[in-house]
Amino acid sequence: MEQQAIQQIVTAIAPELWVLFLQATATVILTLIVYQLLRNVAAYITLRFDKEFGKNIKVIFEGEEALVIDVNMRRLTLKRQNGNDVLIPITKVGQMSWEIVRNGIGGKT
Repeated sequence: MEQQAIQQIVTAIAPELWVLFLQATATVILTLIVYQLLRNVAAYITLRFDKEFGKNIKVIFEGEEALVIDVNMRRLTLKRQNGNDVLIPITKVGQMSWEIVRNGIGGKT
């Protein structure tokens, strides 16, 4: 008798638990998406407010001179002197050491 009562309670509560589980999962996924989007936007705005940095600017990256081809919300694209393109996530740019080349002389950034 007690076992049937417990089973009835579990079957009555189970749909609500699934709904709560799915809502929690959706909330976590949306939070991660929004967090990544905000990180990208903040890094992009920070980079764009640097008046010396932009397209067609020469930089020294990993000891090699490169040209900035594109700056967008997701990544920074550099073209090295050997012709290879380097794609860098925009959130990693602030953590890297690179220099802007001014009149043939590198300046720390």
